[in-house]
Amino acid sequence: EVSWSTVGWAGGGQSQNDVENALLACDPSLDIQLETSSESLMVYPNPSASDVFVQIDLIEAKEVAIEVVNILGELVHVYSEIHTAGLSTIQLPSKNWSNGIYQINMQIDNKWISKPLEIIK
Repeated sequence: EVSWSTVGWAGGGQSQNDVENALLACDPSLDIQLETSSESLMVYPNPSASDVFVQIDLIEAKEVAIEVVNILGELVHVYSEIHTAGLSTIQLPSKNWSNGIYQINMQIDNKWISKPLEIIK
C-alpha cells in the first residue's frame, strides 16, 4: 500500500495525479488510496487481454460513476450505481475494446480518481 501527503505540493506545478501516474508507471497494479477521501480504486489486471475489474473501497454508501475514455478522448463505457460501504468489485466489459491506452475515471462525491489502463490482446 502506498500513501502520500499532498501538503505543500502545488509549488512545482505537479499534482496528485502526476505522483499517481509516476507510481503506476513503476507498478500499474498499485492500489492508490487518497488520504483526503479514504476511498480507494484499483484496476486489474493491468495490462489486460480480457475483462477488467475495478475494485473500490468506500467508507459509506455512495454513488459511483465510472467513465472509460480511449486515447482519442472517446467515451467507450459508462457505469453508474450506488454501492454500499466496504469493498466492491465492478466488471468492465473490455474484451471488445481495441488495443491501446485507456483512462478509467471514477467520480465519488464530485471528486475524480483516474487510473490508466492498457489493453493488449
